[in-house]
Amino acid sequence: GTFPALKSLDFSGSPLNGNLTDLLKLVGLSRHLHTIEASGCQLTGPFPDLGDWKSPLWTSLGKVALQNNDITWVDAIPPNLIVLDLSRNPQVGLTTGVLKQALDQGVYLDLQDSSLLDEGPARELMDGRHLRMSSYIEMSKQAKGYECHQFLTEKLRVSPDRFLPDVLCQCLPGWEGNGTKCVKCPENFFNAESNSTCKKCPKDSKSPAASTSPDACSCPSGQEIFRLNETLQCGCRQSFALGISGDCLECEELKLQCPQPGMKTWRAKPKAGYVRMESNSSKVYLCLSADQCNSQNCSAGFAGPLCVDCAAGYRPVRGSCQACSKEPPSRFFWSILAAGALLSLIGLLVYLCLPRSAALAAPAPTAALKWKVLTDLAKAQAPVLLQLCQLWAALAVLSSVTRSVETTSGEGHEEGSNLWISTFWELPYVETLQLSLNAFKDSMALQCSYDGARVRFFGALAAPLLPLLILAACGILEVPYPTKGISAALKVLTLLFIGGASSCANLLSCQYVDGADEPLAEHAFRLHMPFLRCRDDSWQALWVDVVAYSSSFVYGLFIPLLLLHLFTRQHLLMRSCRSVAAVTQPEGAGMAVSLQSLTADGKLSFEDSQLRGRLVAACAARLAVSQQGRRLKLRMMKDVVFLEDLGPSSGSSFDGSIEESMVANWIASEEEIKSGLAVRCRGIAEMLMERRVLEEARSERTLTGAKEIFYKYASCRHVWMEVFLKFVSVSLVSSDVGDFGFQLSLSVCLVTAATIALARPYAQPQVNTLHSSCFASLAMASVGFYQHLPLLSRGALLLPFLIAALQLLRPDSAEALSVRLFDELMMKVEELKDGKEVSLDVELWHFL
Repeated sequence: GTFPALKSLDFSGSPLNGNLTDLLKLVGLSRHLHTIEASGCQLTGPFPDLGDWKSPLWTSLGKVALQNNDITWVDAIPPNLIVLDLSRNPQVGLTTGVLKQALDQGVYLDLQDSSLLDEGPARELMDGRHLRMSSYIEMSKQAKGYECHQFLTEKLRVSPDRFLPDVLCQCLPGWEGNGTKCVKCPENFFNAESNSTCKKCPKDSKSPAASTSPDACSCPSGQEIFRLNETLQCGCRQSFALGISGDCLECEELKLQCPQPGMKTWRAKPKAGYVRMESNSSKVYLCLSADQCNSQNCSAGFAGPLCVDCAAGYRPVRGSCQACSKEPPSRFFWSILAAGALLSLIGLLVYLCLPRSAALAAPAPTAALKWKVLTDLAKAQAPVLLQLCQLWAALAVLSSVTRSVETTSGEGHEEGSNLWISTFWELPYVETLQLSLNAFKDSMALQCSYDGARVRFFGALAAPLLPLLILAACGILEVPYPTKGISAALKVLTLLFIGGASSCANLLSCQYVDGADEPLAEHAFRLHMPFLRCRDDSWQALWVDVVAYSSSFVYGLFIPLLLLHLFTRQHLLMRSCRSVAAVTQPEGAGMAVSLQSLTADGKLSFEDSQLRGRLVAACAARLAVSQQGRRLKLRMMKDVVFLEDLGPSSGSSFDGSIEESMVANWIASEEEIKSGLAVRCRGIAEMLMERRVLEEARSERTLTGAKEIFYKYASCRHVWMEVFLKFVSVSLVSSDVGDFGFQLSLSVCLVTAATIALARPYAQPQVNTLHSSCFASLAMASVGFYQHLPLLSRGALLLPFLIAALQLLRPDSAEALSVRLFDELMMKVEELKDGKEVSLDVELWHFL
């Protein structure tokens, strides 16, 4: 139809229920129609291209409002159109170029609450020149998890969640997806960005659903979130580490390095000087020596628990580990070495068994006699000083081992005992004086040719057994050579007992603490076999225990019982000489020496030869005590020896009165001094008579073989000292320098020093003084080791050597003189028996 004057047409709200094309055809010839409003008229179909119709509407229309209908397509935009409202139409399609044309013409195009049937043309215009998205948020739907932007141009109005939702809209943080297709992040996930995927919270952390930040992830107590290699993790902050219990622990207290957050105690590197006893352990322990550990593991050359063992290709040298030579010793070398060791052993046995006369063949020249006096004292001092060194080394080594965790102080010393003991550079050298296999195997570099663990294992087993095997060899030697085997065995005990007993104690010694005196608990290991734990059920541990306990029985009980048997035998044999006493009476210008029976009947039941030997012993004792520096003539008649003073000895200017203890002259009366001399004279006479009895007792194989050990003592009854000293040695080498061990070793040393000083058991008085001072020095050394006083410990070792050196300046004594006189008179006893007169000089020899 034609409505020539129609300018505006409004059908809004009228239920036209028709096609838009049909409506436009009704007014298609209206030349002045400018506005058509048909909102909510239930119109359908496309907005046609009016230019194809050649309708006047193509040029006359300025506003078309078709909101709230079902317009499906827009074919073209009239050239003079100003407003095109297509809002609230479910889905609208735009012919290619229509949207661009509308934007270029400045048409106000309203597509709110409408979606595009084809988004392609609109996407093409999102190039920044035609369409640009605003930076502000146009709409936000928190319940659905997204927000949308609008276009910057005011000519195009759309609902972003329906018009290009994947371009104009984005999922909110805490949601994942794209555009308006958003899903809430589940529990233990978070998303801090828009249009992104949810990320899982770090392990062991928790977060509520829709979490928008990693801070929403809650780590276990004490932990915090950190980023490592672009990965979020829960962990402890810097300088703390996660323990097995799940708590954050301070690394400084655990001796761990924690330079960054997120460290775990079982993975953090130990501090310098600390190592783990097992992999992936949270606990680290201080090495026994700082040189043995670095910041990660054992230092080069060291291995094993606390790095106490030498690694493969290294050998122990004076407490350290040195690299083996590139060319290890050949089999020929070991053959030569074994042959040399065998020959040395045979030579030692021959030396021990060869008979040596206790007397000079003839009166020696003055120089030779002086040298003999000096060497006799030195030989008596040597075993005492050897024992000192052996026990000093044992106390030093044991001071670095605590056998009982209960006795360990929780605080410990400022510096671990094991670290401190390593400062004694001389200790490895003193240890060699124990004459133990352990002291020599390291110098042989066996670890370079054989497996180190095997060398230590078999070396530790052989160390306590070797002295026992040598003793067994001496027992076998006793069968074809009576008395020789016993004599050799007793000398072997003097040399090897402490080393063997110490090696036996070493088999059972365990390292219960680290270098800071911290308990090792289940990681405690056997000190001399680090590859074996203290509580180990392996066959190797069984062998160690069998050898250790069986050897302990021999060293601690069997050998002392054998020595106790010697004491009992000598007691029975020496009853005869203890039943007589020497009597000295004035006789003219001289004196007469005779024997008096102490039995009830008063009779002397000796053969003539025995009587003469005992008379000679009594005379030698009297001369040595009261006639020093004199020349005397002796004459025997029946059972009496007459002594006549011939004046001063021609070979000596020594005044005998000086010898009788100048200190005693100051503090005692003349009668007391004479009484003391009488007691001393009787003791020396008894000593010489006992020696004569031993020489006569050829049928007593045991006592004859052991006579040299009896000769050490002033009386054979003092052989109990051998038993006592064996028990003392065993107690010291098996004690600890903890609180109780220190008290035990100190008490044992002081009691032993006092016992020797009071009993004075040795034949030579200098040895009594020296031996007593040795144990007093060991008590000082024990204090030094416990209190970490190296000067005191070293001084305690040096002091007895200084005393021994001073004693060598005055090596002679009345006891030694009496032995010389006795030997000389026994050589002339036949002359005395025949009634001949014998003269001799009674001289003490000193260098000062």
